[in-house]
Amino acid sequence: MVGAQTRTLCVYQCVGCREILGDSLTLTISDTENRRLALKRVSSVEISVQQVKIVKGGVEDGAAYNDLKCKRCSLNVGKMYLKLPTEVELLKGLYSLDLDAIQIYRLGDASREGGEGHLLDQDNMITALQMVVLALDKRISKLEGGSAPKKQKVGEKH
Repeated sequence: MVGAQTRTLCVYQCVGCREILGDSLTLTISDTENRRLALKRVSSVEISVQQVKIVKGGVEDGAAYNDLKCKRCSLNVGKMYLKLPTEVELLKGLYSLDLDAIQIYRLGDASREGGEGHLLDQDNMITALQMVVLALDKRISKLEGGSAPKKQKVGEKH
């Protein structure tokens, strides 16, 4: 098809048992700095609701989450955030997969000699940049909104 946009399709697998957990069609955020991928939908993953955990320290300080486990081997493969600080609130409601707990297979690599899947392609870079820009925009809006002088109501004394 002429003019068709090519996109690298990837499958995300559990590193413990190679169960397929998701694919790049539902990828929302690629955050290599924090070693995670956030997806809208997953398969073969269950949310461990036994205990809500709280992050202490760092950019996610105060965040509440449940662990994500592979249904097949019970390996902890990521987090489902319930509450997040403003800087990273884009992760709320998404399945955040830990890059150390998954294997990424790029479709079509088996047909290439020496094909090795790579995480960063242009789509993932754009998604990561969008996340940073949105977080910065929210921080700037918060600073601008908080620093404006309060208007005095009519008849009110200083």
